[in-house]
This record gives sequence, C-alpha cells and structure tokens, in this order.
Amino acid sequence: MNPRLLLIEPEGLIQQAERLLWSAQKVQVDIAINGDKALELALSQLYDVIVVNPELEYGFDGFETILAIKNHTLNQNVPFMMVTSNETLANVSKAIECDVSWYLLRPLTQAIARAVIKSIQQKEARTPCFIIHNRHLITS
Repeated sequence: MNPRLLLIEPEGLIQQAERLLWSAQKVQVDIAINGDKALELALSQLYDVIVVNPELEYGFDGFETILAIKNHTLNQNVPFMMVTSNETLANVSKAIECDVSWYLLRPLTQAIARAVIKSIQQKEARTPCFIIHNRHLITS
C-alpha cells in the first residue's frame, strides 16, 4: 500500500510542485490550504507523514496546526516535516518544541522525498533532523 501524506500548503505554484514531487514517489497526497482544513482531514484519516508550511496564510499558523493535530486527532505519533523558505532560528526553535521530525528549506528534491518515504516505510524510531543555514545539518 502506498504511503499517505497530508500536505498543508496554501494554494499556488509551491503547492502544485510539491504535490507533483510527492506523487512521483507513489505517495497518496491529500491537500489542506490552511490549518482548519488540515485539522478536519486529520480527524478522519491516519497519515504516514504530514508536511507543513509554517507560514500559512490565515487561521492557524503551521506550528499551531501541528499542535492541534497532535493533541486532537489520531495522528498523534505521525512524523511531521516542516518545509519553508524561512531559515530563522525562531522557526527552528518552534519546530524543535513541536517535535518536528524534519525541518527543510526549499526547494525540496526527489532525493529528499525518497529519503523521507524510505524512513517512514521502515517505521524505525529516528532522531529528528534539522537542516538550516546554507543546508548545513545541525542535528541528526
């Protein structure tokens, strides 16, 4: 069975590109354009991974969305990936507090998508990985 992913990303070219990237990995992709829609989907569906933009356009931001999903849905133990163009240390700190598994800077690549899918399919406990500042790994 193909992995199922929830992509929480406002409408636009980035959402379309990331949907295509994940679909190319044989992943079933559900899309939420904001935190409210993400929470609605997460209440009724168990995901293998949830990909979040921290800067959602209205309603909950990405961090609030993660906490709401973790505290109020059946997706409490699902790994979260935060994907952003913003590499501020404040965002990284919030991601660590939210127990995000991956914090990645755009653009995502096929190699990154493959590695994430391989990791979730192995279902092994893993240490969170944060990639920030010129793509240097600061934790693994």
